[in-house]
Amino acid sequence: MEKSFSTLARVDRHTTIFLAGSRATHWAVVTTGIVAECKISIDGDRRLTGFRLPGEAFGVEIERYSVTSEALTDCVISLLPTNAPAANGRLLAAMARQLKRVRNDHLLTTFRSVPERIAAFLVDLADRGLGDCFRFPMARSDIADFLGTTEPTISRALAELERRGAIKRRPGGKIEIMDRASLTQATSGEANSNPFNPEREISHA
Repeated sequence: MEKSFSTLARVDRHTTIFLAGSRATHWAVVTTGIVAECKISIDGDRRLTGFRLPGEAFGVEIERYSVTSEALTDCVISLLPTNAPAANGRLLAAMARQLKRVRNDHLLTTFRSVPERIAAFLVDLADRGLGDCFRFPMARSDIADFLGTTEPTISRALAELERRGAIKRRPGGKIEIMDRASLTQATSGEANSNPFNPEREISHA
């Protein structure tokens, strides 16, 4: 039987798990809860760069952590050492998955107007295991931080998507995707097909 090198750990909400710049001794997989990855400026400003959901890896680095990882909710995580030779194959596979996830996060926040980012974010959450009817697993303020917008802008975009029949806001804060094609169309960026053109908002780096 393959030896397990992982250790389960319970982490309280808002606890820093990995600190940017510190030596990467472990990486982790979310078991329950939500982990946020963020960059913190010299002035102490915090900028969310991604969310890690159950089953997703984070902190997969070779030498030092490039971002800070913190528990957005109470979490259970599986910690794995980066220097366990028998776990090298698993580490490399996790690195490949995390690279793809970071690339997707970058596309969500860089190449689209704010309404387009929100539409893409809904599809992304559904595809990451939440299904077509879900509650946001993170606070609306954290979503606004990640997407580079404000909570009122998110509310307006959701209302517009509902008016166009792409989603339905259900009781209890749930959102149901009714027309995935419309959401995909909203992220196309094509002036003739995108329901959010011509009024666009500027992305920030």
